[in-house]
Amino acid sequence: MKARLEAENAYADAVIKPTESFQKKLYEEMLSRVKETDVEVPYKEGAYFYYPRTEAGKQYQIRCRKKGSMDAPEEVVLDINELAKGQAFMAVAGSSSVHWQTPRARPCLSHGDSVCPTLAPSS
Repeated sequence: MKARLEAENAYADAVIKPTESFQKKLYEEMLSRVKETDVEVPYKEGAYFYYPRTEAGKQYQIRCRKKGSMDAPEEVVLDINELAKGQAFMAVAGSSSVHWQTPRARPCLSHGDSVCPTLAPSS
């Protein structure tokens, strides 16, 4: 099965090879229309305001919170870019703020070829 997929990928690469410069131009145009450094609208849950933000040149969100008001110091709850270092792919599941609020909460992370099950809170 793996050999078949590798052969199909090689064939697809050969077929689209003549479009490489167009692909690059198209990617750059799409990227120019995306705001790379951005902060989403925060939402309040309990004593904290939660919000994800992105930074130019980084592939994944940085999940943050501020206690009491948006003028409070920022706390980085989860920097997915740090988790993704050395990995081909990173995904975070169960990422609502409730999931990250308590020390007992456990995220489910997947990267590369491994996927973890949802972990139950420790007792």
